Amino acid sequence: MIHTPQGMRIAPVGPAAAYKTYALSSPLATHFREATCDEVNCQAQANGWRTTIDESTELGQRQAYYIRSQSGRSFREERLPDGLTRVHL
Repeated sequence: MIHTPQGMRIAPVGPAAAYKTYALSSPLATHFREATCDEVNCQAQANGWRTTIDESTELGQRQAYYIRSQSGRSFREERLPDGLTRVHL
């Protein structure tokens, strides 16, 4: 075995001209798609999940706005003693 930047490989026995290299090509447009939660048994989809948001930051405010007005999901909010908001989706 020899080390290469791509990893380990078997050391060649013959000269480089005696070998032919092939490649497989799988265009993303025709060979890839995102799986749905149903296809992969997503536990978060089945049982829900919690996320904690710090609404004192700009990012936290944007996250809260999205969940409340754009996500289309049902949720329950919980105010935590440290000022954070926990959202149960």
